[in-house]
Amino acid sequence: MGIDMPELFDKRGGFRKLHTFTLATIVQLETLRFCRRFITHDHREAATKFYDPKGRQYDQMTQAARSGRQNIIEGSERSATSKDTEMKLTEVARASLSELRGDYEIWILDRGDLPWSVHSPEAKAINVISLDPAPFVVTCLRNKKYLHGVRYCRNQFQLLRNKRHLLTERRSNFERARLDPTTSSTSHVG
Repeated sequence: MGIDMPELFDKRGGFRKLHTFTLATIVQLETLRFCRRFITHDHREAATKFYDPKGRQYDQMTQAARSGRQNIIEGSERSATSKDTEMKLTEVARASLSELRGDYEIWILDRGDLPWSVHSPEAKAINVISLDPAPFVVTCLRNKKYLHGVRYCRNQFQLLRNKRHLLTERRSNFERARLDPTTSSTSHVG
């Protein structure tokens, strides 16, 4: 019959064990912090923050981050009853976080900067962050030394979203291969 692949979830959903959930949680919390710190709808703060008169940019970014995390939770919870629904929700999560990645890219470019290359020292420092085990509250959220200026924040969050996106894609490919061994999971990542 083939090689037995381990289940990613137990029958009740095991999203809290997933690195993608950990990264999505970090991305959501840090996007909220980023938007509060750097976006305003108050014209009096327009000299020091991005002026978003109707709050659309703020809402779009925070809702995309929330949607990414919540769809991982919902997909995991539904995994016991429908793998198809789980995969669809995982794809929605990935799409939401890709949308957020686009918002951050535009933010960086609009300010005359370029997103960090994956080969830059800053990107390498972020990409070596290990998520084993995944107690993100202690290791990531309490350690605020990485929250420097606006340029640093934008690029760090961009890298975390990229890392989360890759993990979600790998998980999706793994699940597809597990559910249908005739399906090739050789899609290009990167």
